[in-house]
Amino acid sequence: MLKKGILPGVFSGLFLTFSILFWYVVKRFYVEPFGWISFTKNFDTNLIFLGFTLIGLILFSALLTVVCPKSTLTKGTYFLASMFQWIFLPFGPFLILSLFIFFAGFLLFEYTTYKTFHSYIKINFWDTYTRTIPGLITMISIVIGIVVFQASINNVNNVKISVPDSIIEQTINVMSLPAVKGESATVGKELARADAATLDQIINEQLKRFGITDPGQQQLIREQVKDMYGVDTQTSSQSAPLQRGERDLTEVLNIPVPPAGNALLNDVESDYKQLIVDQTKKEVEQQLDLAIYKYRSYLPILNTLAIFFLLGIISLPVMWLTIPLVSGIMLLLRRFNFISVVKVKEDVEHIAW
Repeated sequence: MLKKGILPGVFSGLFLTFSILFWYVVKRFYVEPFGWISFTKNFDTNLIFLGFTLIGLILFSALLTVVCPKSTLTKGTYFLASMFQWIFLPFGPFLILSLFIFFAGFLLFEYTTYKTFHSYIKINFWDTYTRTIPGLITMISIVIGIVVFQASINNVNNVKISVPDSIIEQTINVMSLPAVKGESATVGKELARADAATLDQIINEQLKRFGITDPGQQQLIREQVKDMYGVDTQTSSQSAPLQRGERDLTEVLNIPVPPAGNALLNDVESDYKQLIVDQTKKEVEQQLDLAIYKYRSYLPILNTLAIFFLLGIISLPVMWLTIPLVSGIMLLLRRFNFISVVKVKEDVEHIAW
């Protein structure tokens, strides 16, 4: 009673549960079809969840194939699981095709697995699933690719590339961003030439923060910082610009807390770096958006191919986990007599002449 009546229903219910999770994850691909372009961690999380749901779907489909192959229960389970797509995704002409491929993929997996079990002379779970599971993963990848293609068509006019600050910062660091310790400011000028007014604004904010109100000290600080960053200054008759390395800033600043001068200079450096990052990021994103605009009509296909490539990357670990998992569970079921392997004798036809 347990094997024939309850277990198939349990496996069917668990398969449907994982199918709901699967379509939920696919919806996140549909909502953000170009999410991978922005290098967001959310997209990486989607791939992890997808791998988890694929393992569950394959496992319980394999169990259904063993306990009730080619039955109304399995066909009904796969059909209902495919229809769950409409809970999470809106109607689209290509989405009908994705639904059909999802349904056909699991039917084909059941058929090929069943045929292998009944055509081989000796049952070998590892060999069987090594042949059938990769094909099923490919079919599911096609399903997701179709969904992404439909979403890409719908959202192609809204594509905006956002480059993370960390990538810009790393690039600038490689190109030797100028520092306040006497390094060359040439690269900084090329990346984002800050005028005196912009740098004045940064310096004034830090002067206010550290409570430096003496006009003479303020002027000395401005000239020293601007000189270090290669920004032209007009010196007043009262004070000449400091030569780089001539005096430490803490000597110029006669303030009660000695670290404050260095801290102010460090903050100015940090703000200036952020200014360069922001301006460089804006320029890079404008150039990328211009390139996207020129080739916008090709984006849905290119994006789908890119997603398919990413899915190909996660398919390997999914296969490495799923094949031994499913094979091991089948061996355990055989060991505890939930399933059995029987020997049969059949007449076999051969061609002769």
